[in-house]
Amino acid sequence: MAELPAKSLVDEAALAAGLGICKRTVRAMVVRGELPPPVRYGGRAMWMAGRVLAHFEIQAERAAQEAERAAERTRRLT
Repeated sequence: MAELPAKSLVDEAALAAGLGICKRTVRAMVVRGELPPPVRYGGRAMWMAGRVLAHFEIQAERAAQEAERAAERTRRLT
């Protein structure tokens, strides 16, 4: 996915293949907020490659911030 231009559209099958998961997992990840929702193009669910990568970056940043907060809470308790 990272090799694609940011505005490239990928369908569910291509997204699943790029992430090494099945299409059903893609749908589940959308429901859980782990992937951005698709846009409809020609009646098909499509994702912009750049938006998927940006979504992952935001999630990684949030996880890092939460880990820092948890570490700080642990330090205060010891």
